Order: sequence, then structure tokens, then C-alpha cells
Amino acid sequence: IAKEIEDKLWEAFMAFDKEGSGSISSSEVKFVLEMIGIKFTESEMYKMISEIDPENRGTIPFSDFKPLIVEREI
Repeated sequence: IAKEIEDKLWEAFMAFDKEGSGSISSSEVKFVLEMIGIKFTESEMYKMISEIDPENRGTIPFSDFKPLIVEREI
């Protein structure tokens, strides 16, 4: 992954990680993706979130978010 793309992902992710915990809520994933110009249908979004958060914790760490986005879009 190019450094520029990773930086863009991190910047968008951190815009929603207000506490600086390195995680966002699963409901915020859609907004992060829209911020970087990636659009998914509702069913694609549901599938992606269930892959990132199979235990339904409700939080998504950047370490889980980045590889999933990279393999799909970039």
C-alpha cells in the first residue's frame, strides 16, 4: 500500500476517532469510507462490517479496517 493512500485512510479514520483510541464505532465505518470517496451499498456495508467485527463488539480498530479496505478498493 502506498504511503499516501495509507495516510489518507488514517486521516479519515482519525476524524471519527475522537478519543484517539485507534478504534471507531461500526456505525462510523460508512462515514469514513465516504470521506475518502469509497461508496458501498447497504448490503456491502453490512457484509464488510460483519467481516471486520464478527463478534459484534461495535468497535473497529484501524488494524482491522485498513486491510479490508485495501483489498477491496485500492
